[in-house]
Amino acid sequence: MRGRQNVVFFALVLSISFCFCSTAFAGYYNRSQGTYQAQGTDHAGLYVGAGLGLEIPTGPDKDGFATGYGWAIRVGYQFIRNLAVELGYNQGIGNISQNGTTGTWDFMELPYINIKPIIPLSSASDLFFLVGVAYANDNDAITTPINLTLTLGPDIGIDLGLGYEYYITNNWSLGGEVIYHYLTSTKISVASTSPGVTITRPSSAIDGSATSVNIAFLYHF
Repeated sequence: MRGRQNVVFFALVLSISFCFCSTAFAGYYNRSQGTYQAQGTDHAGLYVGAGLGLEIPTGPDKDGFATGYGWAIRVGYQFIRNLAVELGYNQGIGNISQNGTTGTWDFMELPYINIKPIIPLSSASDLFFLVGVAYANDNDAITTPINLTLTLGPDIGIDLGLGYEYYITNNWSLGGEVIYHYLTSTKISVASTSPGVTITRPSSAIDGSATSVNIAFLYHF
């Protein structure tokens, strides 16, 4: 599990590095004319949006945590054709089934702030990357065989993402995104409402990382 997580992490880092190198060129290739054109400032300005999809527990301490559903709301500002910034809220919810225990988990980022480098593919479609930080926490509530809640964080997490956006009209766009939320912390609290239960706080850091796979709808003012 940890090896697969590291592969995802480094792949996203390499992708983001490529993006920053690409945005050094303030323009895009016009296929119809066969020329390299200077970029315009179209699509610049304020936008709001929402994402809905799957939330996948991807931390090495998340064996037995099932894929759940997730959603996010955001407000952003695109400064130029190649760069935007987003501020938003993200949450995922799912079920736990591990060694005879059952319960629920939820992952939350409130707020997150992501820098959004953009590579225009055409005047109506973009490839984009996300890199940023979030104030995040992970709650795991065991209901069987005892009532037990473990909360990881809140702490500072890291977001790394990749996505595609297509402008349906001048104001509306639709896209897909994959965002890896990295959260490892020693800020751990454990509580139980079951009588006679002894609580022992974990002594080491726990990884509560998750990956969002969303369809996103945006409105550009």
